[in-house]
Amino acid sequence: MKNSADKFTASVSDLGRHPLDSRPTVSSLENAEGAITLIDGNNFGIRQKGDGAVLLLPVNLPAQLRKAGTRVIFSGSIKQPNPEEMWAGQPFLLTDIKEV
Repeated sequence: MKNSADKFTASVSDLGRHPLDSRPTVSSLENAEGAITLIDGNNFGIRQKGDGAVLLLPVNLPAQLRKAGTRVIFSGSIKQPNPEEMWAGQPFLLTDIKEV
C-alpha cells in the first residue's frame, strides 16, 4: 500500500487473500471507474460508473478507502454467491484499487 500525493493505492499483494478466493468467478473488471458508497452504518460498496452498473460489495476494501463519495479506479472479480446467502449487491474481490 502506498500513498502518493495523498491518494491511496493498493495492489493484490497488499489486499491479501480472502475466503471468497475459492468461489467461482462470475466476471472480472479491469480499471473500472466508480465511487465508494455507504450501504448502512458498517458496510461499503462500489457503485461502478455507467448505465446498468450493479452495486459491488468489495470484501477486502482497505480501511483507508471506507469513505462515501471517494472516487476510485479498481480491478477485481465478481464472485458467485451461494444460493442460501443474501447480499445487498454482488460479492466482489478486489485485486487493485486506487483513489482518484
